[in-house]
Formats: sequence, C-alpha cells, structure tokens
Amino acid sequence: MIVTPSSVAFGFVCLIGLLIGLVLVVATVPRLWRARPGRTGLEDSLVLGLVLGQSLLASQLLAWPLLYATMVSYVPLTRGAMCVFGVTQKAPWIVHSLEVLQPTALVMIGALVALLGVRRAGQITVSGRLVVGHVVACALISTATSTLGLAYLMGPKDTQPVSCCGAIFASPDRFSAVATGLFLGSKASTLILPVAVWLSALLAWVVVWIELSKPGTVREVVAALLAVFLSGASVLSLFETVAPTLLDRPTHHCAYCLLNPRNSPLWLSLPALICLWLATAIPVWRAWLAIAAPDSGAFRSRGWTVLVVLSLLAFWSIVLVPYSAHPVR
Repeated sequence: MIVTPSSVAFGFVCLIGLLIGLVLVVATVPRLWRARPGRTGLEDSLVLGLVLGQSLLASQLLAWPLLYATMVSYVPLTRGAMCVFGVTQKAPWIVHSLEVLQPTALVMIGALVALLGVRRAGQITVSGRLVVGHVVACALISTATSTLGLAYLMGPKDTQPVSCCGAIFASPDRFSAVATGLFLGSKASTLILPVAVWLSALLAWVVVWIELSKPGTVREVVAALLAVFLSGASVLSLFETVAPTLLDRPTHHCAYCLLNPRNSPLWLSLPALICLWLATAIPVWRAWLAIAAPDSGAFRSRGWTVLVVLSLLAFWSIVLVPYSAHPVR
C-alpha cells in the first residue's frame, strides 16, 4: 500500500462504506421482509433503513472524489506516470470498475434514500418487498465498490514503469474519438462540445417545464434519459475538445490530465464532476420515484429543479470560463 493522506482517507471511507453496507443487509432486510404494512416493526425498519441509507450515501459521496485525489497523489510515486491515467494502469480493471461503480452506486443509493423518505413521510404506499429489493441492491453495490476500493489500496503494486496517456489519447482510434464519430461523423471533435451545451440547455428547459406543468411519469423518464445522454456527451467533450485546448496540445485528448494540479486545481475539477453527477442523478431519482409511485406526486419538488439548473450552470461555468478565455483553438 502506498501511504498518502488521500489514500488513508479513501481507505477509511471505503471501510465505513463496507461496514454500513453489511449492516444494512443484516439489520434491515430480514425485518422488512417479515414486517407487514401498518405494523410498528415496518416503520422502525424504514427509519433504520433511511438512517443507514443516508450514511451510505454520505460515505460513497466522499469516496468518489477521494478516489481521484488518491490517484493524483500517486502520480509522482508511479514510474512513468505523467497524469492520473498512468496511475490507472497499475490496476486498470479495478480502477475503471470503480470509475463506473462509484457514481452508479451514488445514483442507486440516492434513489433508495428518496424512496424511503417519501414512504416514511406517508405520501406513498410502497410494498415492503419493493423496499427490500432497493435495500439489497444498494447494499450489494456499495459492498462491491468498497471492497474494490480496499483491494486497490491494499493490493500489491507493480514496480514496472507504466505507459502514460501520450500515445493512447493522441491515437485516432482512441475511444472518445470512435464514440463521438459514431454519432456526429467526421467533425465529431468540433461538434461534441456545442452538442453537450445544447443538451444542457434542453435538460434545464425540460425540468423547468415539468415543474410548471402537470406531473407525468413519461416526462420524468424522458428527462432522465436526456440527463444520461448529457452526462456521456459532457465527458466526451472533455476528452475531445476541452482537454486539448486547456493543455495547449491540440492532439492530446486526455481529460485525466485536467485532474493534474498543474493544469487544474482539484478544488475546481472535483466539484465540476460532482455538479455533472448531480445534474444526471436528480432526474434519474425523479423518474425512479415516478415509476415506483406514479400517482403520488412525491417526485415533484421545486428544490430538485433548482438544484439541477444550478448544477448545470456550475459545471459549465467551471469548464467554459477557462476554455473561452484560452487563446489556443
């Protein structure tokens, strides 16, 4: 294990997430499964599940940025690494799995907390087995994510030099170029950023329109799908357009380099990721509740709408202000 302040903090948060995930299964699932609606046992189990779910959400919300902070701290300690991408090559399948699982776990746990919250408030009637299914899914993905995080920290580190991002992200066959080219053709690298910005404006308009109109499950699902597409387009735009400009290297399409403190301070880059995640997660949560209880109206909240709009504004402000001020195009 390579010991840095960030890795110690990340390991502690992963351990807490693992323990809470196990407790969530052991303490709540049997009680929820046996409890009947209207009995005190069910309400007590819901309170316990809500408290543990909120703790699990907090631990995973800390673990995600701490993962990248840990990898940033490993860059000068990894032979051949010039950015975070080089660090990922020490255990690529674990790191890339964590990069997918951690934001996914956050979305799922947030949906569980929202479901338990509105069920506890008496606004909707949800079967105990549905709640149990959400609890089990969130506990399993949290346990898996935390276990992978601890395995990454505690596993043996290869001492061989790594190949960094230079050759990989300058290749025309890089993943971001292929993915954008499938949808936008030969001018994908110049079109992906405007497409992402317009998708953001469309998502903001849609969530405001839903807030001002009658509730509808289909509308919420459409907003959630739009948010997922926006998230993908935004990440691809960071690789294809934003990174080469901010790095002054037109052929270097590595968004991992933006996490380097020399290029972008962590107190800006990590909040940008969280804002993009919030703009994606909240529409998904609303759609999740709309499907679980289509007649309740519990998913309608002006605060959620405002948070989506503010998250989009914050993300693009962090990205576009330095991009538009940069002299190189």
